[in-house]
Amino acid sequence: MVLPIVTPTDRSLPQALYYHRLWLALGWFWLVLVAVLSLLPVEHPEIEMSYLDKVEHALAYLSLTVWFCALYPETRLRAAVILGIALYGTLLEYLQLFTVYRVFDYADILASLVGVTGGLLLAGTRVGEFMLFVERRRMA
Repeated sequence: MVLPIVTPTDRSLPQALYYHRLWLALGWFWLVLVAVLSLLPVEHPEIEMSYLDKVEHALAYLSLTVWFCALYPETRLRAAVILGIALYGTLLEYLQLFTVYRVFDYADILASLVGVTGGLLLAGTRVGEFMLFVERRRMA
């Protein structure tokens, strides 16, 4: 009988994170920070870079997706993470309709969704194992 070889990148048997609660608390802090930055008034610079905010949206949601996919590598949980982060970004954009100092923009929603998609793609690579890497280095 031949036993399957399980490599560190094999997601069928996710390894438990020793500092899972800490990683999760940092992730929740990050979610709150994104909400605050999305809804607080912002001063507009004199030189306007029209697509810089789209890059910021994409990077914020890419990193949130990688972060929470690293915490929850199981397929069902990962699907919930992706859906949740996509809805979170969309909700925050719609909440900007209720402010007088922020502007609702469908392109921002699209940029957030591009970030979520990119995060999902990165989460399936070694980048998605960064928490395990940090913990192994810490414990070594």
